[in-house]
Amino acid sequence: MSEKTILNTKFVITNIFNGKRQYYAIDSHSGGYPYWSDYIGSAKEFKDLNNIPTSYDDYMQDKAATIEILQIDEVATIISTKDIISQAKQTAMIEIAKVEAELRKKVAALEKLS
Repeated sequence: MSEKTILNTKFVITNIFNGKRQYYAIDSHSGGYPYWSDYIGSAKEFKDLNNIPTSYDDYMQDKAATIEILQIDEVATIISTKDIISQAKQTAMIEIAKVEAELRKKVAALEKLS
């Protein structure tokens, strides 16, 4: 099973109007007037549930039957892992293995003398 890590969580406000999902957006040209957009890329993103508006003007309410809050998680999945060992460390590990093998031979020879 692949390990999943949540990188970022955000919230958006949505509704279904005429069978189509719409997203709460802010019109930057009108000084921040809210509207419903058909595109998630236009959606106003909230980092915290406490910052989400809880009341909506008549225009927003006329265009919504039910208002929903979606949690969107950006998830990373590890699909491959490779340990990278430096050349110096690899050389040292080979030398240590040789010394350990030689030590085992000497210990075995000493044990035969006993």
